Amino acid sequence: MTKRYLIALAMALPFLATGQPAEKFDIVRYTPPQGWVKETGDGFIAYTMHGTTGNDYARILIYPSLPGTGNIDADFETEWQELVQANYTPGEFTNTNVSEYKDGWISKMGVAPFKYKNASHAALLLTLVKQHTKMSFVFITNTTAHETVFEDFGSSLDFGDSEKQTITNLGGTAPVSPNKPTPSVMAKPATGGQSSNPGNHDPRLIGKWNRSGAVHPHYADAASWGTAGYTTGRYEFRADGTYLYTERSFWMLHEYIVLVKENGRFSVSSDQLTVIPEKSVIESYTKKNGVDELGNLVKSDPRPLETVTYKFTFHYFEGIQEWNLVLQAPKPTQRDGNFSGNTTFPNAWYFDQKYTDTDLVGATETVNRRESAPQPPVQTTPTGYTFTTSNFDDGWIATIQPEWVVAEKGQARIYLYYALPYNSDLFSGTGVRDRDYYWDNHVARTFATTSKQYNDAGESISSFQPPYVEGRGTDPISGRPAFVAMMLSVSPNAAQLTVASFPDEATFRQAFPRANDRFASELSAMARYNKFAVAPADLTGTWQSGGSQSTQWYDAVTGAYAGATLAASSATFHFHGNGNYTSIHNGATGAVGALGTFQQEYKGRVEVSNWNLMLDNRHNGKTMNFEAHFQAVKGGRLLSLNNHAGENYLLVKIK
Repeated sequence: MTKRYLIALAMALPFLATGQPAEKFDIVRYTPPQGWVKETGDGFIAYTMHGTTGNDYARILIYPSLPGTGNIDADFETEWQELVQANYTPGEFTNTNVSEYKDGWISKMGVAPFKYKNASHAALLLTLVKQHTKMSFVFITNTTAHETVFEDFGSSLDFGDSEKQTITNLGGTAPVSPNKPTPSVMAKPATGGQSSNPGNHDPRLIGKWNRSGAVHPHYADAASWGTAGYTTGRYEFRADGTYLYTERSFWMLHEYIVLVKENGRFSVSSDQLTVIPEKSVIESYTKKNGVDELGNLVKSDPRPLETVTYKFTFHYFEGIQEWNLVLQAPKPTQRDGNFSGNTTFPNAWYFDQKYTDTDLVGATETVNRRESAPQPPVQTTPTGYTFTTSNFDDGWIATIQPEWVVAEKGQARIYLYYALPYNSDLFSGTGVRDRDYYWDNHVARTFATTSKQYNDAGESISSFQPPYVEGRGTDPISGRPAFVAMMLSVSPNAAQLTVASFPDEATFRQAFPRANDRFASELSAMARYNKFAVAPADLTGTWQSGGSQSTQWYDAVTGAYAGATLAASSATFHFHGNGNYTSIHNGATGAVGALGTFQQEYKGRVEVSNWNLMLDNRHNGKTMNFEAHFQAVKGGRLLSLNNHAGENYLLVKIK
């Protein structure tokens, strides 16, 4: 079935004539298949067609050009291992073919069968090489129904005069607004009357800029490198016109930790940044104790010096309230790797100033940060709170981290994001859906997603569709491939993201069969694991809560306005650190203009035992038991108290 067709295609494609291309990706122009669904992933473009009947399926994937060896067989083998073997685990080749393509390009194609959900499929890889540039295309199908579509697509490939592409035609300039915060690292004035800006470059450039991702660096042997790990690259631009570039790669299936160290000079002219390396080395270290910790240096080799002129700009991402340094170039570079999947700017890499103090040369960045601990574990943290991990009876383990709480069970992880800003004006009449906005600006970047899909259960009315998105990506903690699902919950001016990361889709579906349910999502319900024990020392200080509710009344017969009523209350707890407490409760209720007010004060002793607070001398001198726990928020905690007798507080520490 698929084998017969794909072998024919492998023999025919290199000799097809060029059609009239309609779209451009990287250095190639092509005519997209009509009616197929386009998808932009992290470092690829894909077109997919599902048959109207049965399970017919076909997919075309276009990958960006990369530096190659110039040897068609070697480049094809590297691409096959990384793009096909690692993703589909096919059988032996049923056919390979090498031929001249056109305009000096040499092509090699290979076809192999594979199984997916017990159905027969075939994978075809087309790799083209010209001098030291390579570019690959992957065709996946389980049917012969789209034979002419594949042929038409292959015939439309046109590389044109790709070698003359310049940085000036990339576009995407985004001016910096004076009303937004500026990048945190700025050039400092030099002493002695000397300029701290010898190249007359933008002072915002000076400092450290990080780019992280679970990607394959260009020096990796994809066949042995595997897919679980991370690569972090950092530029440090100095005011004297010199720069450092450092890169660290850790991969579970690779024997060594790899460091790249480079230094040189840079110059700036308008929006053009030229990086001129003077020394560049790549070093391999053993893994100390088998983890992400540098052991012994086993190899050090010089790297080719690569001078590159980038177009650069600074862009402020409103959704994450973060400045990025954006670098653009005509094609991927040895130093920077593949382009980012973020298409805000074409042919671009994005750098931020988070975690720039991490020592890439000597730091330990453990891939799996899960630690077993007693019930509950005791840890001293910089914030002063005692407990940062909770072990639940059902096997889930929750841990507080800087950007979220992570709940883990086996190989499954749930990321409970801290509240993010929500501005309804961004989604009212703009054509932008909030679920897309938060997936594209937060989840896609963190999880390096390669696909995106919805699960609307047949609902066609957008306002009734669940705020749910799913796809495939890379878990940011383990670095392993993952099935990723996001559920968005909205409260006034705040968005809550619950993101699941599972090894595969089937396991996720089994664990969360109603993840996309608007009203009964098990995924949203995972927010209950943001729950941490309370220690006596954690309470010391003043905690406060408050709220109000008003009702407008109208005559049911005449429709005339009949006034308004209001109910408001506040509670303030002072825990004095010596076992004593004071609480003051204020309120007002009634018709607006004739409110009745009250105030009640209690003083007594407090006893704390992880999940409970015992307060004596409450109403009528009674002792009350409150269920107590902390809820983690960005930079702090909320204190929850509930005695299940009418007193239920969510308190924030005010001093």
